[in-house]
Amino acid sequence: VTIPTGRVTSWAPNLYAGRVMTRDIDVSPDGTAVYVVSSGGDNPPAGDTAVKFPTTGTGNVAPIWVNRVKDTIEAVAAADDAVYIGGHLRSVDNGTKVRTRLAALDPVTGTGLDWDPRASGFRGVLDLTLGEAGLLVGSDGTHVGHRTPSARFGLLPVVAA
Repeated sequence: VTIPTGRVTSWAPNLYAGRVMTRDIDVSPDGTAVYVVSSGGDNPPAGDTAVKFPTTGTGNVAPIWVNRVKDTIEAVAAADDAVYIGGHLRSVDNGTKVRTRLAALDPVTGTGLDWDPRASGFRGVLDLTLGEAGLLVGSDGTHVGHRTPSARFGLLPVVAA
């Protein structure tokens, strides 16, 4: 579906098959990209990954970037300066950057940013919502943001521009 008109197109990334489950989707603030997070085992390029697709093109649209997280991602929220992901994740960038349940990715390159507030929980972060006050985080854990006790949710500052 095109964002400006709502018309159905043939845009259909063919990355998600088999055991992979799409967990969440968000559109970039400027409408030029779609971010998809998934679960389904370490099954690249789709399982346990964050993926950026262009909103243009037809047919089997190729991803712009893929970040292997190697664990379930439940939520994504896109801002101009960062793409926030949350779930049961323990690292980003194919295991090279440790992150606990929360991470921020560069929207251009897909690589992990230094932002690392951490959260707890078995499934971890289950929902992310961006607002003017910051990033609202919902989880099944007791901590959101470096040992800050929470009632299974918290409000965190976002990546500075």
